[in-house]
Formats: sequence, C-alpha cells, structure tokens
Amino acid sequence: MTALDHALRWINGELVAGGAVIAFGLLLVGCSGLLWRFGESTAARAMVLPLLVTGGLITVLSAVAAFNNVLHIAEFREAYAAGGSFGPLGRALPAAGAGIGTGASGGVGAT
Repeated sequence: MTALDHALRWINGELVAGGAVIAFGLLLVGCSGLLWRFGESTAARAMVLPLLVTGGLITVLSAVAAFNNVLHIAEFREAYAAGGSFGPLGRALPAAGAGIGTGASGGVGAT
C-alpha cells in the first residue's frame, strides 16, 4: 500500500465518521425541536437551548471538517505525483531536496 492509498483510505474513514457525527448533531437539533413543541415541564423547556446550541455546533464543525478533508484529496494526489510527502495537518510537503538544504536558500548545507 502506498502512502497515497493510505492517506485516501484515512480520509474516507474520516468522512464516514464525520457523517455519523453530523447525523448525531442533527438528532440533537431534532430532539430540541421536539422538546420545544411537546415539552410541558420546566425541565423539558430548559433543555431546548442547550440541545440546540450543542447540536448546531457539532453539525457545523463536523461539516466544515468533512469539507476540508474532501479538499485535501486533490492536494494529496498532487503531492504524491510530484514525489513529495504529507506533513503535519495534511499539508503537502515539497519533494526531497527542493529548496531546503540545497545551498540556494542559505540553509543547512549552503556553500
């Protein structure tokens, strides 16, 4: 298995998990709506806003993370085709020896 295959499988797993978290967030928002509509006690009405805010935050943050993972797929493919690798936070790194330590940048190995 190449590094690209591993990265793409990882992203697909993250998308599946993100979808489950989005569904849970929407479930919380739905429960908030049900409590708003059918809740008759003070305790039930008191849970409306916390469930709505929590479910909304979970849904929005998971959707943003899933969208960013989809955007990284093309970035990973380009980096792999160029001979580079993947750095922290999924950022594509340049190919080995491209600008770092080659002497042109004045870094390590500069003559």
